Amino acid sequence: MQKNYKRRGDYIQLVDERNTALEELPLVGLSISKQFIPSVANIIGTDLSKCKVVYENQFACSFMQVSRDGKIPVAMLKNDKVIMSPAYPIF
Repeated sequence: MQKNYKRRGDYIQLVDERNTALEELPLVGLSISKQFIPSVANIIGTDLSKCKVVYENQFACSFMQVSRDGKIPVAMLKNDKVIMSPAYPIF
């Protein structure tokens, strides 16, 4: 490792806040074009308390597309809070 490299952990930290209060927030996903998009998932019967809460200026990434598309979508939320699947890391 070169001396001028910085650890990511010095600048960002993983966040894992769940929707335990069952707030009625928009459920979103992350597109391959690095944008938050409304979820098209059928959420009937889904426990939304397990979803992660994302606040303005936090960002999410998706490792699910890496093997399929060879890309890692990352997007920063620029508006009110939303909820996402627990599969997305939030920083």
